[in-house]
Amino acid sequence: EVHQGGVMKLVNVEQEGAYATITIEMDADDIAGEMPVIYMTIAHQMGLHPKAGQTAKDQVLGSISAEEAMRRSAGFLMSVSAMKGIDLAGCDIVGEPKCSYEEPPHEGESFTYQMQVALVPQMELTSYDSVSVPSQESVLEGFKNGGQRDPELEATQYRRYVAVSKLSQRLDGNVPDEAFEAAYNELLQSFRTAMRERDMTEEDYFAKEG
Repeated sequence: EVHQGGVMKLVNVEQEGAYATITIEMDADDIAGEMPVIYMTIAHQMGLHPKAGQTAKDQVLGSISAEEAMRRSAGFLMSVSAMKGIDLAGCDIVGEPKCSYEEPPHEGESFTYQMQVALVPQMELTSYDSVSVPSQESVLEGFKNGGQRDPELEATQYRRYVAVSKLSQRLDGNVPDEAFEAAYNELLQSFRTAMRERDMTEEDYFAKEG
């Protein structure tokens, strides 16, 4: 079944377990509308400098063939359209889509590509009993002389972490690797943000923590 959104078409969605393959077709007009910016990007990557009266397309096609330029445009086209395609498919995903194609785009023709995506896992709690977390006061007591810039906030975040950790042990379901990767990247970003706020390097932190 084909669903159309603007000039982009959702050709097919195949789901297998925690993953799905989405097939997208970009219309020739849609591709043509993206190409001026793509040519500018390719020209920049090639280190081409603009000359009077030349467009970015002129510059690029003066250095590489039209077929090579369209081949290089594939990644850009998939990047700018992927999230819209995922919306058309009605998928909730974790991680980044992995895009591929069998035939590169050709000027004046439509372009079809596939995305492999990891779906948000459907999980069930094995128990709805309450969980116990340390009180704000006890966490703040443990933070004494710890160098926290915002002890109240960090204590709240720590208690949230404890609650989430305990609840996660009650989850029943299959979690794709991409979900763990996304969670790890989010945790790493939070850690690095905290280090910048404390004017510390990661090496300083681990040296202090032993």
